[in-house]
Amino acid sequence: MSNKVLITEDGLKEIIKEELGIASEVLELTKKIEQKIDSSIKNGKYSGTFKIKDDLKIRFKYFDFADYESLNDWYRDNFNKVKNGYSFKSQTIYITILAVNSIFDSYELLDTIQHEVHHYFQAFKSGKTFSSDAYKTIVANLYSKNEYISCLSHVLYLNKKFEIEGFVNGAYNSFQNRKVTTYKDFIRNTNLSNVDKTLKNAFLFFKNEPFIGNDFNKMLTYIYSNGLYKESKSLKELRQLILKDCKNAYDMFIRKSSRAYALLKKNYDEMMIEHIKSKFNKDLI
Repeated sequence: MSNKVLITEDGLKEIIKEELGIASEVLELTKKIEQKIDSSIKNGKYSGTFKIKDDLKIRFKYFDFADYESLNDWYRDNFNKVKNGYSFKSQTIYITILAVNSIFDSYELLDTIQHEVHHYFQAFKSGKTFSSDAYKTIVANLYSKNEYISCLSHVLYLNKKFEIEGFVNGAYNSFQNRKVTTYKDFIRNTNLSNVDKTLKNAFLFFKNEPFIGNDFNKMLTYIYSNGLYKESKSLKELRQLILKDCKNAYDMFIRKSSRAYALLKKNYDEMMIEHIKSKFNKDLI
């Protein structure tokens, strides 16, 4: 693959031919959690913890703002309070909902819940956590004020297969039974648009940004003190390693999201055919 683009249109079309399967148990548990949280909010309970399975608890928080300006002002100083994740140690999924005038994106909520439920099932089946010390360090630096560190952390975070699968499966679940037109429409209308944008921006950043300055030197310390890469012989070699990880993450993202799109489209088309058949048969009676 060249350093000019992450994927060509022909490459994308080829990948879309594949399909992705998602376990029904993940979808069912996601829906149960979403309904329980939604019911709690409607009954005036804006935070709490409940057990959804013997080995799984859900802890949620709901924040409601008068307008988007208020939400953005609050978020700038409190983004660390927006916790979405799965803890293997406490067997808990954490969910945060941000609303404006009591309105929030229900599809995004489903997407977020599914992402974490997917991690729960991965951990359950493997019997171990995915959070190594390096992984925890990467997650802690996703929103570093140092752009070098933040961009690199996102690239390494999205190089984890289970993270990409979590995002894709969440998007798949939130898009079920909705009309699917094009792959780009699927990406644009789910949280996958953030993954797409993040990886493209990181690729351009590390392709064009000069490897000099105080922030860059801090990134070097961040890399080598945490063992994120072996020490490179040159800055050119380090740049190539990071760009390779950008490409690997984007290729994995495209493959898995394309399979999800192909399956969604196939299922939707089949559902519409059955609907037309049913209507046609009724008209004959």
